Amino acid sequence: MTPIRIRTLRFAVAAALLAGITAFQMPAGAVPAATHSAVSQPIAVAALTGAKALTLSNGTRAVLAVPRAAAGVTGRARSFMPAGLNGTCVYGYVPTPGQRGLPVQPGAQKYTLTIKGRNLAGAPDTGDFVQVFSATSLKWDENTLGLVWVFRHGLTTLHVPAGKYWLTALFGHRHNLRVDKPAQVTVTGNTTAAVSARAASSEVTATTPRRAVLADATFSSADTLRGGYTFWDCGTFGSTRLWVSPLARSRTTGTLYSATSAQLDSPPGQAVPYTYELDSDAPTGTIASQHLTVTAADLATVREHFYSDTATAAPWLALGGPARQLRTAGSFAISTALPMPGDRIVYFQAQPAAVWSPDIFGPLAQRAQVWQVFHAGQTLSANWNAYPLHPAPNLPPGGFAVPTLVSASRAGNKLVLDLTPFSDNTPGHTGSGPSQFNGITGSGNWVIYANGVKIASGKVNTSPIPFADVYASATLSPKPSQVKFTLTTSRQAPGSDLSGTSEDTWTWPSQPEPHAFMSAPWYCDTTFPHGWPVFDHHCAVQDMMTLDYQLAREGLDGSAPAGPQSLGITINHLPTATPYPVTHARLQVSFGNGTSWQPATLARICHGKVCTNSYRASYTAPAGAQVSLRLTARDTHGATLTETILGAYQTA
Repeated sequence: MTPIRIRTLRFAVAAALLAGITAFQMPAGAVPAATHSAVSQPIAVAALTGAKALTLSNGTRAVLAVPRAAAGVTGRARSFMPAGLNGTCVYGYVPTPGQRGLPVQPGAQKYTLTIKGRNLAGAPDTGDFVQVFSATSLKWDENTLGLVWVFRHGLTTLHVPAGKYWLTALFGHRHNLRVDKPAQVTVTGNTTAAVSARAASSEVTATTPRRAVLADATFSSADTLRGGYTFWDCGTFGSTRLWVSPLARSRTTGTLYSATSAQLDSPPGQAVPYTYELDSDAPTGTIASQHLTVTAADLATVREHFYSDTATAAPWLALGGPARQLRTAGSFAISTALPMPGDRIVYFQAQPAAVWSPDIFGPLAQRAQVWQVFHAGQTLSANWNAYPLHPAPNLPPGGFAVPTLVSASRAGNKLVLDLTPFSDNTPGHTGSGPSQFNGITGSGNWVIYANGVKIASGKVNTSPIPFADVYASATLSPKPSQVKFTLTTSRQAPGSDLSGTSEDTWTWPSQPEPHAFMSAPWYCDTTFPHGWPVFDHHCAVQDMMTLDYQLAREGLDGSAPAGPQSLGITINHLPTATPYPVTHARLQVSFGNGTSWQPATLARICHGKVCTNSYRASYTAPAGAQVSLRLTARDTHGATLTETILGAYQTA
């Protein structure tokens, strides 16, 4: 089993850890009504916000991000939604490392908590439900997670020890989901509390500079208590509308955080479609009005270009909000299917400065962009899935430090390698790797040699959870050696043929560097003493070379006009590695899927007497061909890289 590792923010725990979290049973007498559906989901949290993706029955994706306080810790969650409504609700708890929750005293007296529920007509409710979380004892929450109390003739009862409690009631009516979260309830004896659909009087709506239609809406809340926190997040999409009960600040045990987000899309018929990604966190201790208002001055504008060699609709979502929110209420997002290939303008709420992570989830590729900071007034552009696709190294997000695993490092005699196949050429994007999901089939293998002798090998993991990267490691001799690493991956996606197979071979000289140290955000290994991640920085980055491509006149379908071709190539080294000059570079092209190769003209880009590691390749390609690429490079330190991409792109 490979070590547990955190590659970027997105997922924090390896499959072994996920598998160790049990599902949640709902005891008889506390199950949802037959008209409600429930799905058990473990959660895992990462270095800053962590994220866990759920896939709903209609293919819609929902992603939950949790606050920093839970870094590296596993918790429990459950998701469900009233039948007939579009969306999902997720609730659960996460313990805080280093803190011990207040236990429930054995044999402590319990009291009857009677909860009255009334529907939208004001009548006693039957069939809707309420979740109860203790604001006093995390242990009580651990023991009761999964229990959902269902109203029968307007009542539901449970027996609880003395303490403070949060109630969150969910009412489904036609195309509306109503969430009522009243003020904290104090139990010192038999107690009666009330919730109602009418209290959820604030609908999630938005006012934007350009006309837009609500695509999805989410409400997130988190409640701190000794030893951790609990959370409740709901999201709706399509025809289902979300309503939430406002709550003024009041004295509570622990702290309540809440936030609201919405995605809105342009009406049909726009020459260039557009989307608004909005998010606002409420003042601490309150639930604010759910109406969001933004002006052009509040937004960052990103022109997104989505490439795909086959027409499809891919789920898009953007997780984020003000940086402080990701450390308090967390964030929750639901995907919307966007047509691809295509262009789209996305307006991100960025006042105050916000942190966003846009994502695409298959069927052709799963792109996971690292978290990035947006500021109001920015105008940016981004390419998604632009061909050719090939392995990419790990990169930290810009704007703030997040622990990031070095893609090639040596700690003593231990060599660790980590890359993500089928990535595009946008820094910070990672591909889906050979993961098998949404009809994609993938495979691959890797081999590590030292001085020409194979010392380690393995098959590439094709499970989509929790990582799409390829992780490899080996033990080297304490003597200086020449390392060779070969990675071969392939995948087949429905209707997609481009960049489906790649083979990379890296070599570099390596020797122990006992005093080497990688400064944050980089790290080379992770341990979890007491459930908290400890990042080891005592390692040396290796002289692994990397490539980026920029194809001139590339269409969104991955094609370029036939005839003279112009391909930009940049030969880099891993961040923090010594940027040794490139002494040799050669490009070959094939129009027969690698059965035969011919040389391309490769011109180095120089500025006066100073030459860069960037090149411009020229060659002529016939019409209707798939163009395969093979590039070989060497630097002054003796490192080499040979990358072969079959069917890298196509000509019209």
